[in-house]
Amino acid sequence: MDFTTNDEYWGFCNKEEFETNYQQADNFINLNKLKDYEYFTLGASLIEQRAKVLEEYSEWREAEEIEDDIAEGLDLITAMYNYLTMIGLSKENFDKHIEKLERYKETKYKK
Repeated sequence: MDFTTNDEYWGFCNKEEFETNYQQADNFINLNKLKDYEYFTLGASLIEQRAKVLEEYSEWREAEEIEDDIAEGLDLITAMYNYLTMIGLSKENFDKHIEKLERYKETKYKK
């Protein structure tokens, strides 16, 4: 599975937007699916979920094979997403992050 660098394939969208614009893309990775696993954090405290993020990070760092690297990296993304939603991640936060990345394209990481 290839990660695309095309901005329109990333981020959060509503169901209608997804169905009309993105489902035809062969390399689309729907990050909205992570919302289906927020229940993993039910009953967990912030400290426990943060520890889960650190645990997944440690496992990712120890991965030696590419398949393990991918699997552990995805576990890390899921744990971090769940942690961020627990502490109040908003669309505004996400949009600000994307704006920062856009600035980086023109400054810090300009080709």
